[in-house]
Amino acid sequence: MSPRVEAVLVVAAAAHSAFNRALVLPADEEVTLQVLPSSGRLAVEVDGAVMGHLSPGDSVTVSAWPGAAKVVRLGTTFYERARRKLRVDGSAEAD
Repeated sequence: MSPRVEAVLVVAAAAHSAFNRALVLPADEEVTLQVLPSSGRLAVEVDGAVMGHLSPGDSVTVSAWPGAAKVVRLGTTFYERARRKLRVDGSAEAD
């Protein structure tokens, strides 16, 4: 997803089920996640730090914080990195 798109990208950290796709949502949309009754206790982790725990039946609502981060990368563009990671060589243009 281009860094110029204002959106929330929801990706499973460890997809072990049939639902292993990312969701792209509008930046102003809230997402509510509910812990299944059959689940165990879950840790809520933010930027690598455990911020709390959720029990079965609990829910948490998350939303984007406008202007939360400005990231600067030097050296390569987003599209150069995407081509490298997706292993796309050359151009899609016809000769």
